Amino acid sequence: MIQEAGFSYAMKNAHPKIIEAAKYVTELDNNHGGVTHTIKKLLNL
Repeated sequence: MIQEAGFSYAMKNAHPKIIEAAKYVTELDNNHGGVTHTIKKLLNL
């Protein structure tokens, strides 16, 4: 499913197979606000 998404993101600390399948990888992991950081960056906040 992640391979079919237009914008697929994997967390920086995701399993290597998830990172390989995703089109993008976050700069930060989920322990350091990676989701929020990525959303703010995409929205130019």
